[in-house]
Amino acid sequence: MANTYFQCKQFRIEQANCAQKVSEVACIQGAWTTLPPNTKHVLDIGFGTGLLTLMLAQRYSINIDAVELEPLCFEQGKINIQASNIASSISWYQNDIRTCAHQ
Repeated sequence: MANTYFQCKQFRIEQANCAQKVSEVACIQGAWTTLPPNTKHVLDIGFGTGLLTLMLAQRYSINIDAVELEPLCFEQGKINIQASNIASSISWYQNDIRTCAHQ
């Protein structure tokens, strides 16, 4: 039986309720993604398990708004973010990015 989670050094990703599981490609993307200097805010559309959101939050002092459409995946990603020690810099929203308005 496959693991339902992926363990990182600073956080754990539960993924049983997400269609897109953690993959080697996602880990490489998270490791290689760099932000321009002076970036203060990031919008993560379709945050899924929260892997990339958390990888950015642990590397940069930024605020992240994470939006996920699929309810089960949203709940899974929210739990992953809340369980991390870097959750204070992340806000999460269950919404369709095409129709939501950020306040």
